[in-house]
Amino acid sequence: MGALRGSESPRRRRRLSFVGPSTFTVDAIVGDARRKAAVEGLDGGTRAGSILSRVLSGLGLFGRMAAVILAQVLLPSPWLHILRAGLVIGAAVPNPGRGKFVRTLPALVMLRSYIFASSWVAKAHSRSVDFWTRVIPIYVAYKYTQVVAPLMNDATQDRMWKKRHEWGAEAVYRLCVELRGFYLKDGQFIGSRADFIPAEWGEKLALLQDNVPPAKFEMIAKVLCSEAQVNSIYQVFKAIDKRPLASATIAQVHLGITRNAKSIVVKVQYDDQESLMELDLRNLRNLASFLQTHDMKFFDLLSVVSEFEAQIPLEFDFIEEASMMKTIGDNLRKVGICPAKVVIPEVEEDLVSRRVLGMDYIEGVRVDDTKTLNLWNVNREYLVRSLGEAYGQMILVDGIFHADPHPGNLLVLPDSRVAMLDFGQCKRLDETLRLKLCAFYLSICSKDPNAIAQTFRELGIVLDMPIEASQLRSNYLISIYANGLFDTGPLPDGIDINPFANSSPLREVPISEFPAELFMVLRTMGLLRALCCTVGCEVALSEVFRPFALTGLRRADRHSKEGIIIPSASTRPVLLQKTIMKISEMLTDPDSI
Repeated sequence: MGALRGSESPRRRRRLSFVGPSTFTVDAIVGDARRKAAVEGLDGGTRAGSILSRVLSGLGLFGRMAAVILAQVLLPSPWLHILRAGLVIGAAVPNPGRGKFVRTLPALVMLRSYIFASSWVAKAHSRSVDFWTRVIPIYVAYKYTQVVAPLMNDATQDRMWKKRHEWGAEAVYRLCVELRGFYLKDGQFIGSRADFIPAEWGEKLALLQDNVPPAKFEMIAKVLCSEAQVNSIYQVFKAIDKRPLASATIAQVHLGITRNAKSIVVKVQYDDQESLMELDLRNLRNLASFLQTHDMKFFDLLSVVSEFEAQIPLEFDFIEEASMMKTIGDNLRKVGICPAKVVIPEVEEDLVSRRVLGMDYIEGVRVDDTKTLNLWNVNREYLVRSLGEAYGQMILVDGIFHADPHPGNLLVLPDSRVAMLDFGQCKRLDETLRLKLCAFYLSICSKDPNAIAQTFRELGIVLDMPIEASQLRSNYLISIYANGLFDTGPLPDGIDINPFANSSPLREVPISEFPAELFMVLRTMGLLRALCCTVGCEVALSEVFRPFALTGLRRADRHSKEGIIIPSASTRPVLLQKTIMKISEMLTDPDSI
């Protein structure tokens, strides 16, 4: 079909076109429907219904879908409910061709299959529209500044970017707080990376760590009673503080006193977050696909989303979280790290269900509460090294670790010990990956560029290295990536791992493939690097990890005359084996421990 054109008018018409198999104008369709209704001699009310029916017929499938989207975006909630009610009536009338009144119903019958499929579809659609109508203006505004700013002098550029970052931070903060769900978790992670984002974003998004607007206590009490199978929360608690200690992504934490007079904290899951998380991940997968294609080609974003899709469902199971908390606590107690340096709460066994988790109350301050840390004279280096020892044991020896060490999940006690909270995001490593990480961190300690490059590649990370790059240049860049992505030591002068910085090597050599199962290690080390930046302490955790990497290799019990055997996907297994042989020599060197 060609384009349909309505009668000409002296006034300028606003043209709305839909691109597809055919192109048409809304004006043309409406005009045609009006003429046919007038010819049929319909009265005012019936004519309106006939016009609407003919307009919707003329729009076709894609036009009607667009009309539904516009209705959902533009109509306030009460009117949307009225429209849905009308659709039910329209669907219930067996023969809409009889009588003047029911002539208005064909349009409703056509629409009801798009809007009234089910209430959750409407809710999901509305949330997706809300997300994209917030994200697109942020993206467009930054692209505009990106184009215009270089045309200005340096001072004007700085002012433009500062203003844009302040506006962008506020917009993203509102998106996270108002939509909550997985967007809130993303905002928390971004806000914790002070080394990775503009200062304006860091300052604003840091508020998301545990200052999220709380849910009503009535909703929390309802979930608690349902999970405990009681009629009143006071059948479980002697007293409970209705003001939350913290409100976060999927749950809220309250202080309570049990019937046997023990002070505990209880973590209660929000009522509707699990279904929202699944929808949010789909939206973020689409956003990641777009950004990776057009703007962020330097990293494999889709692998990151894939890992979150695997991990997030586990976070909604507090029984699993309690199990992780006990397992990791037991592992750290066996080697004397807990409670000497790191404290992990004990689980309150009588208060564990899929949506409720009770645990010991630990009193301390956030790790980024600089004022109190100064007052208590906390040794920052001791604090970071204590956490480093805990993570060396968890990742390299036990193969199971707490994967969310942002400031809201770390409390500092007056005696400089660190308490680790919220074990919702924990990761189990398969044995092969654990051994490869042991070899990788020992290679970093050896400062041998060839060993670092080989063990880095064995992790499954693929760089889009220029063909003309020499081996020396290639190994140098890989060493920077190894430090910047998986360690916390200082980077060379003039180098910034932040992909948005002009000095970032990611702009020169992007990461084309990144294994999904490695992302939680990357995320954890990124948060620990941000922690070092926050407390003002430069410690290379690879050095802290060294004895744990050696222990992790010993634990594998895979020694032979050829060295430690680690399964390899490399096309150059001989080179890998030589690297592992060098590392195995460290096992027999008494000075290496």
